[in-house]
Amino acid sequence: MYILDIETRPDRNLVGLFNEGIKPDSRLKDPVKIAESIKEKQEESIKAMSTDIDYSEIVCIGIKEFEKDPVTMTLQEYADWLEERQAGLGEKEWKTPAESSKNKVQKMITFNGKAFDIPIIVNCGIKQGINLPYAMLLEACDKYRAVNHLDLMEKLGRVYGKQKSLDAYMRIYLGIKKETLGDEFFRNATDEELKKHCLEDLVYTEELYKKFLPLFV
Repeated sequence: MYILDIETRPDRNLVGLFNEGIKPDSRLKDPVKIAESIKEKQEESIKAMSTDIDYSEIVCIGIKEFEKDPVTMTLQEYADWLEERQAGLGEKEWKTPAESSKNKVQKMITFNGKAFDIPIIVNCGIKQGINLPYAMLLEACDKYRAVNHLDLMEKLGRVYGKQKSLDAYMRIYLGIKKETLGDEFFRNATDEELKKHCLEDLVYTEELYKKFLPLFV
């Protein structure tokens, strides 16, 4: 088993394309206010791009195997890591993605991985031409066929779909209050700061999984 988390930012090659439709408030006439309006919308677009599966790029992929230290890696390194793990799980050829998923990929645990982490990994892999087990990754996002992916956000929000943030679950069930990181942090954070944040979230996700383990065994 391993925990997976990613950190993203706007794909710098696509900022111009994403911002093509940005226009100031049509009611504004003052050039200064027009410029301020455009700047404000551009800043909002940075946040939107970072969470868009097509317009974002991956800063790092975090991996934490149980009871081991968390690490971060690039998308290519993650692809290589997956390939090595799959090779180590046996030489048998599986005929379908479902059989392959059940037998050759160890359980992955995420928090909102079905809606965020995995789709972005898939799309970034396609953009960069990276060899990934796409069929298995797509199956891991499927609500009914994902046998080796536990998305904690989905499972813990099982009652009427009332999902909460990782921070909220940490405070409610573990009594841990994370440092609040607002939009400004994610707009201005360096790669190293984002990697540090990713490593912390991996540890928190593992602790949350352990707390709710009776639900999953």
